[in-house]
Order: sequence, then structure tokens, then C-alpha cells
Amino acid sequence: MRVVFPYFAQLHQVFHSLPIAAEMAIRHPDIDVHVAGIADVHLPLIRELLANHAPGARVQLDALRLPLLRQL
Repeated sequence: MRVVFPYFAQLHQVFHSLPIAAEMAIRHPDIDVHVAGIADVHLPLIRELLANHAPGARVQLDALRLPLLRQL
């Protein structure tokens, strides 16, 4: 099973659900937990938060490349 947490809008979204993604990855190692965010906006913050607050969470980071959204 795979679960994806997508982030493509405001940064505050990360603070609302990243703890859930990390805890899911820790408690359920049989689930592939993916966190997808815009590479230059969300992923640096997500990496920092996971490293500092959930270093044991096996979360796959996926870069979203959405040039149209960036222009909007």
C-alpha cells in the first residue's frame, strides 16, 4: 500500500499533516509513505522537519514540478 501526502500550496499545509505522515511511516513500516512537494518551496522545509523531529520515519520525498502553478 502507498499513501501520498501532496503539498503544492502554502507552506502551512506541511505543519498540519507532515506529523501524520511521519507517524504513519514509523508505526506502519509496511506502508510506503510518500511526501510530494514543490522542490524548491516545500521539500527543504520537509527535509528539515523530518530530520529534526522524526529522524526514524522512512518517508519517500517526491519532487513536484509544476511550472504552471508557479506562474499562477
